[in-house]
Amino acid sequence: MSVPLARYPGVVTFTFGDSAGVSARVLSLGLTGQKTLTCDVVAGFAARGEALPEARVVDQGEFGQ
Repeated sequence: MSVPLARYPGVVTFTFGDSAGVSARVLSLGLTGQKTLTCDVVAGFAARGEALPEARVVDQGEFGQ
């Protein structure tokens, strides 16, 4: 991971879960389409200085499936 971080200063990284195993499993579910959504705590957005995402319904057809 150090090479991408050095190449792209200021990049933000993200992992699912609290361990490498959980992260790999959740990522695998997302990549295969078995997991199609996620969530975050409101306090997390505030701590990172991010705006809350807009709530909306997304049809899978929007992604070409």
